[in-house]
Amino acid sequence: MTAPTEERAVGAERDEELERIVAEEEKTLARVQKAIQNRARRDEFSSGHDYDAQLLALRDQINEARLEDVPPLIEEMERLTEVAARRSKVVEGMVDPDSPYFGRLVLEEGDRKREVLIGKATYIDPKSNTRIVDWRDAPVSRIYYRYDEGDEYDENFGGRDVQGEVLVRRSVAIGSRLLRRIGCPQGIFLRTRDATWRRAGDSSRLKGGQGAAMRAEGHHGPAGAPAGSPASRGRLGIGADDGRDEKFLPEITALIDARQFELITKPDAGLVVIQGGAGSGKTTIGLHRLAYLAFQDPKRFRSDRMLVMVFNEALVRYISRVLPALGVNGVPVTTFATWAEKLRKGHLKGLPDTYETDTPAAVTRFKKHQGMLRLVDALVTDVAGQLERRLAAALHGIEAGDQAMAFWAENDRAPLLVRLGRLERWAAPELEGDDEGERPIPKGPRPIALRHAIERTVKAARRELLDVSSAWAEMLTDEARVRRVYAEHAPELDDDDLKTALGWCADRCARVVAELEVHRDEETPKDKEPKASKGKKDEGEGDDPALRFVDGEEPKPKLVVRRRASDEDDDDEDDDDRSVGIDGAVETEPARLDREDDAILLRLVQRLRGPLVKNKERIRYEHILIDEAQDLSPVEMAVVLGASTKDRSVTLSGDVAQRLYMDNGFKSWEQLLSAVRTRRPGQKESALSPIEVEPLKVQYRSTHPIIELAQAVLGPLADPKSGNAIRDGAPVELFRFAHSGEAVGFLGEALRELMQAEPRASVAVVARHPEQADIYYKGLKTAEVPHLRRIAEQDFPFKPGIDVTDVRQVKGLEFDYVILLEVSRSVFSTTDEARHLLHIAATRAAHQLWITCTGEPSDLLPQDLKDRAF
Repeated sequence: MTAPTEERAVGAERDEELERIVAEEEKTLARVQKAIQNRARRDEFSSGHDYDAQLLALRDQINEARLEDVPPLIEEMERLTEVAARRSKVVEGMVDPDSPYFGRLVLEEGDRKREVLIGKATYIDPKSNTRIVDWRDAPVSRIYYRYDEGDEYDENFGGRDVQGEVLVRRSVAIGSRLLRRIGCPQGIFLRTRDATWRRAGDSSRLKGGQGAAMRAEGHHGPAGAPAGSPASRGRLGIGADDGRDEKFLPEITALIDARQFELITKPDAGLVVIQGGAGSGKTTIGLHRLAYLAFQDPKRFRSDRMLVMVFNEALVRYISRVLPALGVNGVPVTTFATWAEKLRKGHLKGLPDTYETDTPAAVTRFKKHQGMLRLVDALVTDVAGQLERRLAAALHGIEAGDQAMAFWAENDRAPLLVRLGRLERWAAPELEGDDEGERPIPKGPRPIALRHAIERTVKAARRELLDVSSAWAEMLTDEARVRRVYAEHAPELDDDDLKTALGWCADRCARVVAELEVHRDEETPKDKEPKASKGKKDEGEGDDPALRFVDGEEPKPKLVVRRRASDEDDDDEDDDDRSVGIDGAVETEPARLDREDDAILLRLVQRLRGPLVKNKERIRYEHILIDEAQDLSPVEMAVVLGASTKDRSVTLSGDVAQRLYMDNGFKSWEQLLSAVRTRRPGQKESALSPIEVEPLKVQYRSTHPIIELAQAVLGPLADPKSGNAIRDGAPVELFRFAHSGEAVGFLGEALRELMQAEPRASVAVVARHPEQADIYYKGLKTAEVPHLRRIAEQDFPFKPGIDVTDVRQVKGLEFDYVILLEVSRSVFSTTDEARHLLHIAATRAAHQLWITCTGEPSDLLPQDLKDRAF
């Protein structure tokens, strides 16, 4: 036990209230521990009461007993059955003696007072007047979660109306059989290492942060005042109430500093990369740069010629409401997944509409790695080589054939279908076509034989290049090519991952191909089916399966899938992807794409066919803003940049410390942009212009204690040149609990108090996993926390209240207060992914950050924070 209360106050002014409350709670704990210990001894002494064994013995006695002895034996059997049933309804001996309960109530109902302890198991001992109830299902636990000390309650328990008053309501933290923390209306009292007690400071309460997160009404300072500075917050004060609940980005004149102004007003051509920590204003800068360009040249930068691409649907809705406030209307705001899916469906018909939900991580790494871009390049190079050999054979000995081949070589950077079109127009100058961005086609008469040879070759090759689905399936299942390319460009992918990816692609591509062939068969009328080949190859035809065609006919594209051989393969192809249902019918698993396939397919469209189109018009964005660009893979980035005009007016904003996906192939800005830049065959990286990254050094959103914690969490991943916060604030606090029930009780009380004092505050209660968020939401709802919302599908309302969610939902958003749940060793281990996720979650807070855990705190947290934990 601890030292007497009087000794705790030696050397300091006496706190009689603290001493009284601590003494009461230590007395209660001693009584409960003694009861548990005595019950354990009684259970050990009476451990011979095996009711099942006694019932079996009675049954045997009945079988052997005389008739007149049977009735009393049956009566005894019935008695034992009833006793066993009653004892089974009460869970005894399951209470953890190290932490038996976490809440204490003293209730007054009429003339009767009773004490109820709230724990995670039921324990009743009338002899010692000890009553512990399970917080999850005991009806009386509702009083603990719904009422405060001094409240009158009116509840219905088991059909009986009960009225009374809560005389005492306290939350306690007990660990290793020691009382460590007491929470009550009189304050929060903490046990120190030297066994004395002290009152907690202001940081043990959530307060003073209403409106700290960015709001339009909170920035009325003079032009040029840094965001977050006292000047920018204006005389009205942060969070001034003008009747609006929505939170928007501030006006440009109230936000920007000199460095931000330089980035916003950069020239309207070229790539701008803005690297900034959480809350540094990088998204704001990107949006204001877009608005600035639209203001400077509204004819060129029309709304339909610009694109904003963000990380999630919450940001789509948020920014869609911000842009009109900046004077920009109608600019499409989307995520890459939504944008790519729509374009893929528009370009490639017949592919599955559904996606795999259990794609292995090895497959994701394979498809998102920059090696996939090189794999696309290798396929295009192989196809281009086949076309060149076919052209050379078709033009051999024909007048001006060498000129045609020279013109073909001059256009080596263009997509293959575009090259064929230009070659066709070169041969027949009277043909018209769109050659934007290309050199003029030399005019002049061409020999008729040359024109005919080029027309035949181009016609056949064009049909093949339109079949991107075949190229996709052939590319992902060509094990020899995949291993060759990835050995050079992705040596860090181990062989097991590559085997998994190749096996997955062979299986999934086969299903997609089979379904696509059925779809094409259904769309092809019988009287228009192509004639069968007579076995004669067209002159110059190569052996590449992706380039087979039937001369003179319009064939259905030939789909090619190369299955991987394995020791388990057998000759029964019917068992590949089919099973027999309970009704005896053969069931086939439907074909699905991986989400990553959209980017790969669109990249193949760009490299084989040419620019992406929408409503039969080429997509040409004059300006593209990509927010959180570090979470795009090289393939995805290449597809988006390929939709920009030749001036390449693009703004990329992001933070390498806020990576949400570890499998997307991102390593650094330099590596990402180097991978996506187009270079001529044989051109070295050193020949390309250097990449400039514009760093932001000031972090306006979060306070200094929050940023300090967030950087410490990153550990070796932290950027030593990262910016600093310009505001001080409440220290980050860690609260330790024995289990989630105790945490729910503590947080429920704190959040109710906060919502009463600051009704316009925005709070995020953030777990790592959705399942954890579900548990806490249910508990806080039971505790009747007001304005509570469960956010699971990016459906943030951007209004005051409490959003219970997981970390993957809050990326890019900010809140006045943030409470992180279950930051323990088992949940946040020392992996790179855990570091990034914890960093992201922590930096959503603008004013105050709390961290909670059950069990041992995560090793990612600083030791000094763990040492002073509540």
